[in-house]
Amino acid sequence: MLRANRHPERLRYHRAVTEAIRDLTSTMRGRARLSPTYWAMDGSRWLHAVSFFARERLIPKIESCSRWAWSEVGRPFVRTARKRGDHLLGVLPSCSYRKVIVFFLACLILASGSQVLSPAALPRTDAPTVTPMPKKTPAERSEPYHWLSRRQRDEYAALSKRIKPPVGFKRVAAKRGSFAHWLRGLPVAPKGTPVASADSSVVLAADHPNLAAVIALQPHNSTLLSGANIMLRVRAEYCWAAGDKDRLVFHFTSGQAASWEAWAAGLRPMADGRSIRFHNTAIVDDSRESFCGYLEMVFSYASSMSLLDDTRRVEDDTIAAGDIFLRPGRQGHALMVLDVAANSRGQVRVLLGEGGTPAQTFHVICNDNGSAWFPITRSQPIDLGGRGVFGIKQLRRWGR
Repeated sequence: MLRANRHPERLRYHRAVTEAIRDLTSTMRGRARLSPTYWAMDGSRWLHAVSFFARERLIPKIESCSRWAWSEVGRPFVRTARKRGDHLLGVLPSCSYRKVIVFFLACLILASGSQVLSPAALPRTDAPTVTPMPKKTPAERSEPYHWLSRRQRDEYAALSKRIKPPVGFKRVAAKRGSFAHWLRGLPVAPKGTPVASADSSVVLAADHPNLAAVIALQPHNSTLLSGANIMLRVRAEYCWAAGDKDRLVFHFTSGQAASWEAWAAGLRPMADGRSIRFHNTAIVDDSRESFCGYLEMVFSYASSMSLLDDTRRVEDDTIAAGDIFLRPGRQGHALMVLDVAANSRGQVRVLLGEGGTPAQTFHVICNDNGSAWFPITRSQPIDLGGRGVFGIKQLRRWGR
């Protein structure tokens, strides 16, 4: 199996020094055949050969080594070796046998450096100092959820931290910045928080067996966020947070599309018989306050029927966070898939969120077994009792 080389500089250094060692070994073998008399009588000639080898072969190869080897080892050695080499060549007749051995050992020690030195072992003075990133505060982590109050930001806790996947299951990978990733970070209210209506009446008690968690998304109007409109709110808030303003286009029950870009440009809808026309009657305004006004306008003209124009049917037998189970009509209802988990055998579990009529806090529901994770297959729909049965055929995905 081929592997990427993590130290190309060290490899070039090793090859250069290895070649130099090979030349030195060849020279030594030729001299080793000579008699002891030669060593005593012609030692200066051998010293001259070693010195020549160090200056002409070994030192140039070190100079051509990698940048780190040259800065940490090569430059100091070259300065020292050249001084020593010039000195030795000047005093060759008076050199002793001991000096020959010392110089030879120095060459061997330098050659063995290819096996000792590495980029990790050498101190690097040019390496930038790595400063650990400070942990984000709850308020900083809540930045993608623009509707939160200052107090809610300080108490922020993510949905994925509150509800863990079932035993043997893992959450399906979600790309950072995607709708699925954003949904996992939805802010949950503190434990003990009930589901409340717009007038603060309790709809589901905090200890209700079918309540898993409450999302910190509370409607303040009894009609605008009733039914399936809460799904539009969640989708619109994600597009706003992601800066994906081009996808902020929702349909009226009449079938007409209303875009955020048109609203921000000053266009406002006006009823004209059974149809709706847009007129330029307002100033250009792309602020957060204007965006909230746009959503209120959409909620006034939208319904579970209009969601059919905002979504498409899922036909590839897949399910993803952000998909919705939709039953349109007067008694319509919608569920949003907030998270998906799977195991090694391909079994799937989904986390579901809903609103309701009258308008109420967006919340995560539990099944009859007390688990927040619902099994789903083509032959096993989700049965919510009086709220209906939802199967794969009713699963829809945003976009046309």
